[in-house]
Amino acid sequence: MRRWILERQIRYESRRFSQELISGKEFLVFAATNDPEVNGEIARICQRKGILVNNASDAAQCDFFFPSIICEEEMVIGIAGDASNHKKVKELRKRIQNLLKGERRPK
Repeated sequence: MRRWILERQIRYESRRFSQELISGKEFLVFAATNDPEVNGEIARICQRKGILVNNASDAAQCDFFFPSIICEEEMVIGIAGDASNHKKVKELRKRIQNLLKGERRPK
C-alpha cells in the first residue's frame, strides 16, 4: 500500500473527516476511523454518490468484503464469511494453515 501511495495510485488521508474530502471522483473508499458514526456518515455519502464503500464498523454498509488469505507455496486460498463473525473466519484460516503445515487439528 505504501508503494501505491508514493506512486499516487491511491490517496491516503490521515486527518479529521469532512464531507468535502469525498469529491465523487473516487472509485472506492474505506471508512475505517475510530468512530462508527463517522464511518456511517462516510458510507452514506459514498452510497449517494455511487462510490463503492467498505464501512469497517457496519457490514450492512459494505459494498465489498475482504477474504482471509492463505499463501502457501503455489496456492492462494481465500476464506470469506457473511461478515457476521470475522473472528470465526480468522480461526478457520488458522486451522487450515496448521493443517497445511502438517500439524494436527486440536481435539
